[in-house]
Amino acid sequence: MTGRYGVPASGVSAVLLNVTAVSDGAPGPSFLSVVPKPPRVGDVFNDQASFGAFPSTSNLNIDNGDPVPNLVLARVGAGGKIRIANYLGPTHVIADIAGWFGTGGAHTDGAGFSGVVPDRLMDSRNGIGGPASKFAAGEIRSLQVAGVAGVPSNAESVVVNITLTGADRIGFITAFPDGQPVPDASNVNIVPGGVRANTAVVKVGSNGRINLLMAEASADVLVDVLGSFGPYGGKVTTITPERIVDSRGGVGTEARPWGEGEVRNVTVAGRGSVPAGATAVIANLTGTNTTSWGFLSAWPAGAPQPASSNLNVLGGQTVPNLVMLKLGPGGQLSISNGLGSAHVILDVMGYVN
Repeated sequence: MTGRYGVPASGVSAVLLNVTAVSDGAPGPSFLSVVPKPPRVGDVFNDQASFGAFPSTSNLNIDNGDPVPNLVLARVGAGGKIRIANYLGPTHVIADIAGWFGTGGAHTDGAGFSGVVPDRLMDSRNGIGGPASKFAAGEIRSLQVAGVAGVPSNAESVVVNITLTGADRIGFITAFPDGQPVPDASNVNIVPGGVRANTAVVKVGSNGRINLLMAEASADVLVDVLGSFGPYGGKVTTITPERIVDSRGGVGTEARPWGEGEVRNVTVAGRGSVPAGATAVIANLTGTNTTSWGFLSAWPAGAPQPASSNLNVLGGQTVPNLVMLKLGPGGQLSISNGLGSAHVILDVMGYVN
């Protein structure tokens, strides 16, 4: 990762990547894990165990041939490299670089993170933030993100959750700074009949706006803001991913699925490698063993439940999405399940203080 595509050759602790997986004849459900590359020890040619154990956390889950994207915060390991591990079946992987973090979690000319209570900035279904109509294939719409919904006017990048639904064919959306050319990258992939959300960190244009390009399909677009990066933000420290909530086994919560409409508070600060004074968390939120179409929402504990969501699932699906969220009193997050029942997993990748 280091020394390529604008990432310095040294002084880098972690990178932000949009990782997309497309299974190629996988025999069953699979997942990808993105972790730091461990240093080589021992006889690496004859002893594969020297490459380290298979990761216990996941970043993307794959259960059919549809493209699955997810934003990933990955610590950089030995040689400036990361490791991408595929659990089952042949899988194509695409990785688009979105940014990097300096050693020690910050660097002198960098930007820190500041979270907000999630708020919906765009919903093309009902005219929030733009026309009340689907994006046409190839259409670009501009969205004001700086100076609204708690995001400071001098924000350098914005953290948004982008959801696509109602697509008429296979397509994707790309978010980029207003006034800049369209990049050769994507943020969310969609198939007809599907609903897919993905978090994106998007550099803000000089006018405080970002652009959204809907490519190859017509679809409705929802944008929820989670926070921003700027000179006012807190230092980001990355860690090797740690699982702090898993309702399947009672880790960090009750050992049962979230019921329909249920809200639970989970403690993040003071757990594992996250210090008690952490003000925000960067984590992978996963819904699994779902019984119907539904969605999960997460927000700072103690704040009113927002009219936004972090991920959407169909019955029987396993769907992850990266969240960057401000923590509430006691270092807690509130997590709600919309419809049916679902088990919830939370893997922490970093924190802010």
